[in-house]
Amino acid sequence: MAQDPPLLPPASLSLRFRLGPFPVSVEPWFFFVPLIAFRASLWTALAWTAVVFASILVHELGHALAARLFGAGAAIRLYGLGGLTYHSGLPTARRRILVTLAGPGAGFLLGLLALGPYLLLPPSFAVRALLLTNVFWGAVNLLPVPPLDGGHVLEELLGPRRKVLALQAGAVVGALAAVGGFLLWGWVAAVMFAFLSLRSVGGWIRLAAEQRIQRQLTRLRQQMWEQALESDDVGAAHRDALRDTMRELHDVSHQQPVLPEPDQDRDPALLARIFEELGVSGRAADHAVEAHRSDPSDATALQAVRLLVAAGRRSEAEALVTRTRWSADATRAEAVALLQSPSPTRSRH
Repeated sequence: MAQDPPLLPPASLSLRFRLGPFPVSVEPWFFFVPLIAFRASLWTALAWTAVVFASILVHELGHALAARLFGAGAAIRLYGLGGLTYHSGLPTARRRILVTLAGPGAGFLLGLLALGPYLLLPPSFAVRALLLTNVFWGAVNLLPVPPLDGGHVLEELLGPRRKVLALQAGAVVGALAAVGGFLLWGWVAAVMFAFLSLRSVGGWIRLAAEQRIQRQLTRLRQQMWEQALESDDVGAAHRDALRDTMRELHDVSHQQPVLPEPDQDRDPALLARIFEELGVSGRAADHAVEAHRSDPSDATALQAVRLLVAAGRRSEAEALVTRTRWSADATRAEAVALLQSPSPTRSRH
């Protein structure tokens, strides 16, 4: 069963309706932009607006249907510069990539349906516009430039540790597309792709700055924990685990740290708190689950559920809530609330 879709942003003047299970919100500016793009005649502008509305809605429906196929709720928003599909978080990169590609796929299918009338009947503006918006723009949308669908696919393929590389690729491809767009279609295409390229450059600079700050915070955390543990009686095993972890976090290769397995003299609940403070959510969750196995109380179960959700391992958290024998209904309700906390992702176009 699909999860409930995330709430759409409030907009008092938006047109709201449902397409099957999907809530749809259409902002007034969505109609204004295509209307002013074709000013040759009123009928041409209206026809173009209708084609753009149908094409983008079909595109977003492709995302929404794929998300629902994987058990996630979805909602659609059409706004002045395109569309967004809000959907609940998906657990794997493969599913997120398939949901992203489903949007252009739906557009290509609509363009294929328009190809028959284009070949068999006298050419009309509406049919040519359908081919343009669904086939041509669908291909452009697959360029590896964030926030296009191709950019989202590249980000998922490279993984969260290579976000800077994805933004660098987007900046380069966007700049090349701006030059090609200017030579083929004029300054409008050049401005659009130049904007996307500059957007990637801005994200690249911002992320690089955030990584520098994170490295500084990591060094400060190391000093803080070293000073705290020097005067604490938690034992040498915990200090060694902390120092091993910090050495791995400082690895210039940025590979996933291979941390030492806990020994019998290490308290898993304390290690869970230490790893959580260090930002290593996966290992914090592992130690919390181990702490619950050794001490199956409501407190350890709640800590394990919270850290599993934070690490993106929602299915394990759900299984833990189900199999735990809760001694207090209030604690169980708190664990269920953690599972139901929304963490929507976006497919942006």
